[in-house]
Amino acid sequence: LNLLPMGAFVRMTGEEDPSDPRSLAAQPKRWRVAVMAAGAALNILVAILLLVGAYTSGYPEKWVVEVTKVEPGSAAEVVGLQPHDIVLAAGGEPIEEGLAHLQRIIRAAPEQTIELIVRRQGETLTLTTTPGRSSEGHGYLGIWMAPWPDRSALQRYRLPEALSAGINDIVAAVVATVQVPARLAQGDITPQEARPASMVGISGVLAFTLQQSIEWGLAFPVLQTASLISLALGLTNLLPLPALDGGRILFVLIEAVRGRRISPEREAVIHFVGLVVLVSLMAFVMLQDVINPIIPWSWLR
Repeated sequence: LNLLPMGAFVRMTGEEDPSDPRSLAAQPKRWRVAVMAAGAALNILVAILLLVGAYTSGYPEKWVVEVTKVEPGSAAEVVGLQPHDIVLAAGGEPIEEGLAHLQRIIRAAPEQTIELIVRRQGETLTLTTTPGRSSEGHGYLGIWMAPWPDRSALQRYRLPEALSAGINDIVAAVVATVQVPARLAQGDITPQEARPASMVGISGVLAFTLQQSIEWGLAFPVLQTASLISLALGLTNLLPLPALDGGRILFVLIEAVRGRRISPEREAVIHFVGLVVLVSLMAFVMLQDVINPIIPWSWLR
């Protein structure tokens, strides 16, 4: 199993055999639970520390917009907008909320003249354009957009503030994770949004946010993503499933309730079957991430 490129694999002396007095299985229940939970707890601690680093490095409180693509024949092409232009203001309003702000201004001005203030290669330009009218009657400029941080509005948190913000983000992420099944059943999120990810998908997301950090000159995106990955690993490992630490902790809790432990041989079989199922599921998710990547390969450049 150690030859498979699927993450770390660790086995302690007598992990499931209490006959060896030096083994983990022979230790008191509280110590077994502490050892089994230690890895996941460290993942969660690392997630908090990464978020503290992200907030102390600088969090963008305002967002402008980057033009990523201009559609041929559109009002944007006519006025001379180009990919990588940064839209700072539109219709006399400074863009501070990113994509939603600019979209709202454009959609509200079909066939009306609006002024755009754009930064292009360090130069500030003023362009006057007239968005077309879409089939729904909204203004349509003909650009693809991406958020871009306003570096003049960076907030660097002090350590206590960063710790508080990081813990709040962790709590929000845990709550959102717990709510996924209910939101999926209610149709609030799609199966695509709730899909699990293998190391292939995780690597793609991490590479994309690293690319963003380099382009934006900010450590926040990649540190935040690394934090969420570490948190996800910790929470996943605590799930009460065979072969995971959470499953082993569950057996200790059952032992505490019953007053005697389940046969080590039977427990070993259950964990082995769970491991086979998890590896098979991991292979399936990995194949899905290759065929239908979370981050399209074209986005990684």
